[in-house]
Parts: sequence; structure tokens; C-alpha cells
Amino acid sequence: MKKIIEKSLIITVLTFISFGLNAQNSANDIVGKWLTEDDESVVEIYKGANNKYFGKMIWLKEPIDMDKKSPNYGKPFVDKKTNQPLTGTVILRELKFNGKDTWKGDVYDPRKGKCFSCKIKLTNNKKTIKAKAFFGISLLGTTVVWQRTNKIPKR
Repeated sequence: MKKIIEKSLIITVLTFISFGLNAQNSANDIVGKWLTEDDESVVEIYKGANNKYFGKMIWLKEPIDMDKKSPNYGKPFVDKKTNQPLTGTVILRELKFNGKDTWKGDVYDPRKGKCFSCKIKLTNNKKTIKAKAFFGISLLGTTVVWQRTNKIPKR
């Protein structure tokens, strides 16, 4: 009887460890490169400190302002707050895995210099992200769809 109880305890512990590892693997499913809507940019999502995820812009379709009427014609587009080029800007911040292929955190709009709350959901067999940015209540937000990519598009 004692051996049966010991075996049951071992199986229970191993089961909990297995569930914990599966949850961790699910959290990491967001890691990778994502082509944003309208093929405007590529955001690379990576795991940071404290099991939180971040995303930075690694490619822009139009990194330079080509609007001849703009006072910044011929100059790189820059982050409104830091005045640094948009490439390399961290736009997804402190994303925390909530289970069921969802994350919550903040999204930064470098062209406006504003930060919003966001919810991200993996869909389409983990090949698509639906990201909703909002201020206050999520019902009033905007949703965008990003596609997983392995390569950087050509300009």
C-alpha cells in the first residue's frame, strides 16, 4: 500500500511539472518576427526579464520620409519622444502571458509618442497575432493583425 501511495505522489508531481513546462512553452509561442499590417514593418518579439515579453521594430518599409512637402524630407522617421530612428524602438512592453494564447501589456506608438494598453492573441495555428491597442476600456480600441515571418521583406 505504501508503494502505491508513493507512486501516486510521484505521478502527481510529474504531472504538475509537465503542466508547468507546457504552460511555459505556450508563453514562448509569441517569440519571433512578425510582419505588421500593410507590410509596413517587422517587429521582433523576444523574452525579457521576469518572464515578460517585448517587441522592437527591426525593419521599416519606409525608414526615410519621402514626402517632398514634409519639412523632414529625406530624413529617417524618428521616435517623437527620443528623436531616435524608429528601427530598434521597443514598441511592445511588459507583455505578460495570461494563458490560452493571450498576453497583456503595453504598446508604444513612436510616431505619436504615446503608450496604450494592449491585448495580444495568437490565432491561425500560431501564425497570426491579433493585437488590440486601447486607452481605458478595450471596447474602444483598435485591432491590427500581424503575420509570422521568417524573412525580412525587400524595400
